[in-house]
Amino acid sequence: MNLTVNLTMNLTMNLTMNLTDLTLDLTLNLTVDLTLDLTLNLTVDLTVDLTMNIPVNLTTNLTTNLTMNLTVDLTMDLTVDLTEDLTLDLTLNLTVDLTLDLTLNLTVDLTVDLTMNLTVNLTMNLTMDLTVNLNVNLTVNLTRNLTMNLTMNLTVNLTSP
Repeated sequence: MNLTVNLTMNLTMNLTMNLTDLTLDLTLNLTVDLTLDLTLNLTVDLTVDLTMNIPVNLTTNLTTNLTMNLTVDLTMDLTVDLTEDLTLDLTLNLTVDLTLDLTLNLTVDLTVDLTMNLTVNLTMNLTMDLTVNLNVNLTVNLTRNLTMNLTMNLTVNLTSP
């Protein structure tokens, strides 16, 4: 905080003396220039570590109440010597109360859209060996008696890796 106080004081005194009367005209022009430089450095470090893929709404309300009481006491002693001693003590008490209420509302909306493309390649190799052995033995003996002998052999080999 930089505080600059400029004080300009003009004093005009007219003195008229009579044998019995004393007249004092006093004019006081007082100018006070007050310059106040206020610097507020605000640093907000926001770190979000997101390990899950979900929508996150983060709201941070930061309220800073800053109250400054500034008191400037200015005392000036002015002495004017005449035939008679006249002493003028001027005391100027300047009090500046500065109250600064700073409210910072920080809202961070973080939305994570997760798109998952799942590709499944299924390759199935099926090998089937089918062997059919068919043996037919037909014997016909024709005499008075009819005899038929039928023999059939079937073999099926199925292989699936």
